[in-house]
Amino acid sequence: IISTGADVTVPISIIGKLLHVKLIYIESGGNVFTPSLTGRIVYRFADYFLIQWKPQKKFFPKAIIGGPLI
Repeated sequence: IISTGADVTVPISIIGKLLHVKLIYIESGGNVFTPSLTGRIVYRFADYFLIQWKPQKKFFPKAIIGGPLI
């Protein structure tokens, strides 16, 4: 599952994890200095968690900095 968040991301991600599906989450590029609610929830069980901005690293220390998506 690859997701950028919102609406059905949390329940679908939980169902996917129960079925042993890998989860890749990309934190919203619009949130530079604050984490999204979905990101804070999904961070706990995502296999890969990507952020687009370095300031988010303080909220998600194990995240991978992927840079801005174009």
